Amino acid sequence: PVIDARPEPAVHRRTLAVGLVLSTSLVAFEVTSVLTALPTISDELDGDSLYGATLAAYMLANLVGLVAAGEQADRHGPRRPFIVCIAIFVVGLILAGVANDMIVVLLGRVVQGTGAGGLAPITFALIGKVWPADGRATILAWVSAGWVLPSLIAPGLAGWITNEIDWR
Repeated sequence: PVIDARPEPAVHRRTLAVGLVLSTSLVAFEVTSVLTALPTISDELDGDSLYGATLAAYMLANLVGLVAAGEQADRHGPRRPFIVCIAIFVVGLILAGVANDMIVVLLGRVVQGTGAGGLAPITFALIGKVWPADGRATILAWVSAGWVLPSLIAPGLAGWITNEIDWR
């Protein structure tokens, strides 16, 4: 007899739930931390004239990422676009973190926004696909809770790190 060594669907859902909450928390930490550090970044890089553009560019790129990732997830499934979005997000973090000019920070924020924007539609598509209807409210609550801790901790932590160490 052939023994099926694949984990049960509940194990898959738990693992996926952890990944979805962690990716949501990653974006939440980034968003709230950068909003705290951006005035210092702008001051140090003489980029006051690009401060507003840096915020707006992130939001616009977020919308582009949302649409593009949603389309790719519909065409190819959620796995590859999810991984690509995380990678794009991390590249944007690195780009902005090594910037010596506010224009490079702005470009990094565009890249970050594109990656971050793509995570939300994929998260919700996965929830709709993987969780039974009677379990979706619980996972949606957990994913939403992924914003709570970062919203409480990240601004203070980012402010302390920015003042005591460096914004990078």
